[in-house]
Amino acid sequence: MILGNGSHVEEIWDDVQTDTTFEEAHRKIDYEPDPRIYTPRISATAALTRKGAQGFVTAGAVSDPHWPRITQHRTLHIESPAPGQGQLVTTYVGDLDSPQPNGNPVVVRVESGWESIVSELWAVLDPNLKVAVGAFPLQDASFLSEIVKKKH
Repeated sequence: MILGNGSHVEEIWDDVQTDTTFEEAHRKIDYEPDPRIYTPRISATAALTRKGAQGFVTAGAVSDPHWPRITQHRTLHIESPAPGQGQLVTTYVGDLDSPQPNGNPVVVRVESGWESIVSELWAVLDPNLKVAVGAFPLQDASFLSEIVKKKH
């Protein structure tokens, strides 16, 4: 499964189908060319096997703050996440008047359980900036029990 915030998800998916790794495919994409903010393209992937979650990766393609024409490719890879361990990547930080690009994947502890993490994250996001939040439990045999909140 591959998730993201734009058309680059299809590009990454196509590359992964040709034996390219997610990380290699991610390095081919750039941030959005929307001056002032240069929106990061964020994405995540996970694969489930009979042994559990494998290849858990979050990534951001971000404009370099000093050299805006250079894309920094930030990835965080956890081969086999522990129970309660998650990864989070957001597009922006800050408020509506001065949003700043983020795209920095981080490890997070999910103490409340995956069923409530989406509501908790949704509640703390700026109502004018939030677009979508999703959680996908990786202990199941499929991704069919996901929870997603979207603005529209």
